Amino acid sequence: MWFRVSIEGHREFAHHTDPNQISPSYRGRTRYTGGSYSSCSVQIRGVKLGDAGQYHFRFETDQPLGRWTSPDTITLDVTGLSKRTARFLVPGWRRDSDYSRAKAKYQNK
Repeated sequence: MWFRVSIEGHREFAHHTDPNQISPSYRGRTRYTGGSYSSCSVQIRGVKLGDAGQYHFRFETDQPLGRWTSPDTITLDVTGLSKRTARFLVPGWRRDSDYSRAKAKYQNK
């Protein structure tokens, strides 16, 4: 799952394994590009100014302790848009990387 926290404090899911949980503003615009335990990236298509913010990765299993939210966030700054379809890949955690805070900037010229 990929989400960000709204101003009201609610989780807005950009990607979720249950499509019904995806926030309306992201429906049809995100694609999970992970697929293994070592990669969990998500792609946002048609980037909008409102997509800016801090994104969190979380996974859940059916096991009692099978929940984990990354302690780090990915920050997406949207600084400019054009009429072209904009895409942005939110890099996910990879087992061969450290947990350093990543800052992602998007600028479409």
